[in-house]
Amino acid sequence: MKFVISGCVVALFNVALLYLFVSKLHLYYLFAAAISFAIALVLNFLLQKYWAFKGVPEGKIVKQFFLFFALVAFNFFLNLFLMFLFVDKFGIQYLLAQILVTIILAVLNFFVYQRFIFGNN
Repeated sequence: MKFVISGCVVALFNVALLYLFVSKLHLYYLFAAAISFAIALVLNFLLQKYWAFKGVPEGKIVKQFFLFFALVAFNFFLNLFLMFLFVDKFGIQYLLAQILVTIILAVLNFFVYQRFIFGNN
């Protein structure tokens, strides 16, 4: 349940930043999505590491960070690709597209976090 709560907090933070960057600062939506994603990833790591999966020994933090970073890099490009696909090809409004992409990534990430990054393996 903590994974879902922290994920929702990060998702809302990400969408709020995206809205701010596009609607108020008039940035191109893909550029804004990249910036908001990068900022939100820091909050995401901290919440996942120290709250959602806090039972993991501290000695693994370097390995966890690199695995987390690899997943984030993959997610970053998948996020931008899916945003482009949903907005430019399917005509979905950019905020709704980001919410849909976030849900897709959250489902995938839960299993990767649990099994490979923050699991007790």
